[in-house]
Amino acid sequence: MEKSDYVSDKVYITVAEAAQQFFCGRVTEAALYRLAREGQLPTIRVGRRVLIDAHKME
Repeated sequence: MEKSDYVSDKVYITVAEAAQQFFCGRVTEAALYRLAREGQLPTIRVGRRVLIDAHKME
């Protein structure tokens, strides 16, 4: 199984994985954290981690 297959099978992914998978480095992690803070990105918090709903990102 390739890494891209593994990420797409996950329900929630980290901000770093989202930046790499969906934006190919064109959007920084800081920008994704800002969008999450503003409520424009579907996220959940688990402890200190911010996780993004991968299916809504697609």
